Amino acid sequence: PNPVIEMAPAGDVTYLNPAAREHFPDLSTLGPNHPLLAGLDEVIASLQSGTLASSLVEIDIGARIYERKATFMRETQLVRIFAYDMTEHKHLQAKLQASLADLEQTNKDLMDTQVQLVQSEKMAAMASLVAGIAHEINTPIGAIASVYDTLIRAVGKLKEKLGEGSADD
Repeated sequence: PNPVIEMAPAGDVTYLNPAAREHFPDLSTLGPNHPLLAGLDEVIASLQSGTLASSLVEIDIGARIYERKATFMRETQLVRIFAYDMTEHKHLQAKLQASLADLEQTNKDLMDTQVQLVQSEKMAAMASLVAGIAHEINTPIGAIASVYDTLIRAVGKLKEKLGEGSADD
């Protein structure tokens, strides 16, 4: 299903499989000037000398993205080129990257919200504690104030009674 091209080290295309003819109809006429074969001169020399086992390059051709793998076939003295259409893969990879960025942002937002919620809970607990302490302080003060008022009235009545008793004696 993927294009396969064979070419002589001099640059003459010797074989195109049906997928190569379909994907690159102008390859036979353009030969080494075709974008898929661009820059292969140096690669072919390295492949022939054995300094390079194979070459893998990503190439944009029109609206498609191909991964080109070139290998030198010693038994036939030809360069075999495999072209893998990576367009959908690259689009999916870009969508995945965008989704990952969205997920990372959502995760960051959730972490920020969690921090705010924890802070809010701490403040609520602090308010409850302060209210409890205020209640514990106000209860005895209220009781003392109430007893003080009662005591003042009782002392006043006692003085009245004592004052009445001393005037009669």
